[in-house]
Amino acid sequence: MAQNTDVNSVEREIEQAHAAWMAAAVRGDQEACEQYVADEFTMVVRGTEFGRAQWMRNLQSGRELETIQRFDQRIRVYGDAAMMTQRTIRHYILDNVERMVESYVTDIWVRRDGRWQVVRRHTAPVSPGAA
Repeated sequence: MAQNTDVNSVEREIEQAHAAWMAAAVRGDQEACEQYVADEFTMVVRGTEFGRAQWMRNLQSGRELETIQRFDQRIRVYGDAAMMTQRTIRHYILDNVERMVESYVTDIWVRRDGRWQVVRRHTAPVSPGAA
């Protein structure tokens, strides 16, 4: 039973780190994001891979992220690593046009020096009619 409690505790830690990261991203707070995004972070969006520096530049791109809704979140813990999957709907404004993107998102987290950092993110658009 203790092991299950430990896993639940770790899942809550990751959920809290993820929520803080996304809240900082919505605010465009690069300094706050830096503590959650590992130096070797990479991300795949629409078939294009880029690293941490580009992700940080994107925070300053002029895109106003309004909201992020999360659904079907699952976390699997593997010691000092974990995988979080979810479906998201992001609403934002780019070039004065409101936009909405629905995606499947997979994040890989690692625990270093007592804190969780994301090292990899992969997103894929949700096909129309998918649940």
